[in-house]
Amino acid sequence: MSPQNTVLLHLLRQRPRTTGELFKQYGIGRAGARVLELRAAGYDIHTELVPVPTRYGEVTRVARYVLLAEPEAGVAA
Repeated sequence: MSPQNTVLLHLLRQRPRTTGELFKQYGIGRAGARVLELRAAGYDIHTELVPVPTRYGEVTRVARYVLLAEPEAGVAA
């Protein structure tokens, strides 16, 4: 497992995280690609779109990732 995937998994075990938070606080760019890799390894991660305000007073949506389940024992991670 790549170092970014290890960090992302550790963070998602604590609580749901948004793409903005993952990039700004942890330097994980392309979080969606990392989530796809974790899903391929057997992790059940849900994506929800949440509204956030922009600096221009508008509202946009970003992805928030929620770890629902981990692979069962015996499944390669």
